[in-house]
Amino acid sequence: MRNKIFFSIAFSLILVTLACSDDSLGGGSSIDPNANPAIYANNSSSSNGEGTKKGGGSELIVFNTGITQTIIIVNDDESVIGVIEVYADENGAALSCENEGKGYSNKFRIDNNRIEKSMALRKYGTACDSVFEIFKSSCRLKIENDWLSGSCNEEGKLTANCVYSDESANFDSFLSDFIKESKEFCNGSLSI
Repeated sequence: MRNKIFFSIAFSLILVTLACSDDSLGGGSSIDPNANPAIYANNSSSSNGEGTKKGGGSELIVFNTGITQTIIIVNDDESVIGVIEVYADENGAALSCENEGKGYSNKFRIDNNRIEKSMALRKYGTACDSVFEIFKSSCRLKIENDWLSGSCNEEGKLTANCVYSDESANFDSFLSDFIKESKEFCNGSLSI
């Protein structure tokens, strides 16, 4: 049992290190830690009402506090395929997983009823558009200051961000849903 726990921890540290060093998952990107939703503009000419982000495709969320909880995601044969890191001091969490050669990362943070979400995909091919549609539908854009950005390339690579207001946002329930969906997605059982 100790060997299994040690292996899981060691593998998850390697996985996290690889995810953090892979630019395609946002780990090596240059990100402004002082990013503020106020620097983003709503593109009123967009026919679907979705705002666009000035400046392009890096992930919005950078956590500045320590990890308060780590959750390991395993597949059916108990191989580690993902890691969820919870940042309770910032009301957020981050997921990184790799399954069948596809890379996926997802983050959220709740700040004063303002939800920030980021997602990055690598090697998703034509399924990228379907995954992006799921992400877009999870962003409850309602007011002018809400926005969404992202688009898939030919290889199925994507960095997407959204920010929206939700007066009923609750960190614990949001985290519970995030963990459940992350496990399903990393194991390939979330319908795309």
